[in-house]
Amino acid sequence: TFVLNGSASSVGGDCYQITPDAGGQAGSIFSQNPIDLTQPFSIDATMFFGCKDGNGADGIVFILATSNTALGTGGGGLGYQGITPSFAVEYDDYFNGNFGDPTSDHVGVLSMGSVDHTSPQSLVPPIDLPNIEDCMDHCFLVTWDPVTQTLTSTLDDSTITYTGNIVANFFSGNPMVFYGFSSGTGSLSNIHRICFGPPEL
Repeated sequence: TFVLNGSASSVGGDCYQITPDAGGQAGSIFSQNPIDLTQPFSIDATMFFGCKDGNGADGIVFILATSNTALGTGGGGLGYQGITPSFAVEYDDYFNGNFGDPTSDHVGVLSMGSVDHTSPQSLVPPIDLPNIEDCMDHCFLVTWDPVTQTLTSTLDDSTITYTGNIVANFFSGNPMVFYGFSSGTGSLSNIHRICFGPPEL
C-alpha cells in the first residue's frame, strides 16, 4: 500500500498511475512504512512510459526519501526536483539541455532533489537508453546490498550502479527511509504507470 501524492492514482491491483497524459502534472507514490537500509532489499516492477516518443515527456524516478508525502516539481523536474534529503535513480525520456541531459532517453543517479547532471548532486553520469516511450511495459529491478553498499537499478537490459554510504552521505546516519516513485509532465506529456511484482508471462 502506497501514499499517493499530487496527480498519482491507483488504477487497480498493484498498479499506480503517477501522471495522466496531461500537461503540467506532478505525482509521487511512497511506501506507507519506512525500510531499513542496514538490511538488503529488492523491488520488482514494470514501468510504462507512455506511447508518445518525440512529443512525450518526462520520465519516472525511483526515490529514497525521509518523507512519504514528498512531491517535487513537474516537467523536467519529473516530480522529484526539490525533494531533500533524498537519493534517486532517474529514468528520463526528454532532452532538457539546461540539466545536462543527453539527447537520448537515459538513466542517471542523483541526490538531494537535483535533476541536473552537471551539478555536484549528480552521482553517476547518465547512461543512454533505447527508446522507452514505446507503449510497452519495461521490467524494472532495484536492489540494495548494505554489506558492499551497492545499489543496482536495472530497466530491461540496462543497468546502472552506485556504490557508497547512502545512509551517511544523504540521510545523516538515519537508515530508516521511505521508497517511492515520481513523475512529471510539462508542455508535453505521457501516461506514467508502475505495477509491482514480476511481470506476467
